[in-house]
Amino acid sequence: FKAANTPLEAQKLLLGNYLEEVDPERPHLDIILRFAAANGANVDEVKRGLKAGMRLSQPLREYHLFPPIVPHMVAVGEETGNLSNSFQQLIKHLKWTDAMNSKVKKATRYPKILLVVVFGVIWMMMSYVVPQVVGFLTDMGRELPMVTDALIATSGFFGDYFLYVIIAM
Repeated sequence: FKAANTPLEAQKLLLGNYLEEVDPERPHLDIILRFAAANGANVDEVKRGLKAGMRLSQPLREYHLFPPIVPHMVAVGEETGNLSNSFQQLIKHLKWTDAMNSKVKKATRYPKILLVVVFGVIWMMMSYVVPQVVGFLTDMGRELPMVTDALIATSGFFGDYFLYVIIAM
């Protein structure tokens, strides 16, 4: 039973292993026990419960080894007597969930990069460009417009408190 790097991988491994390893002579007990041990559940307690007649869905529900839909689907499979079909449907669901998560990550990658670039440009402008222009503007000896004063104050704020703003985010 190879270890999984993520909960979703672990779920796919268990379900895939169940479908590959199941045979009429061998109950699902050892697969559940290995998965329970890998997730820190009390294996002896799970073993006692399953040997005492606990349904497969009960330890999945009790020990929160899977998202809530999994024990419910397993319970339906147990009640209808079609457990392998339930597992096949769960594998399809987990693959779909994995694909959607991947698409969401890909879709949000560009906006995240864009935000970092925009914040970097603003930081550079406020930390380096505006302070250099301030010296030139103050040397002119004229009263500065309110918008320019606000820009200078913002630049001063960035210079004084930028690290605190980053930490607060």
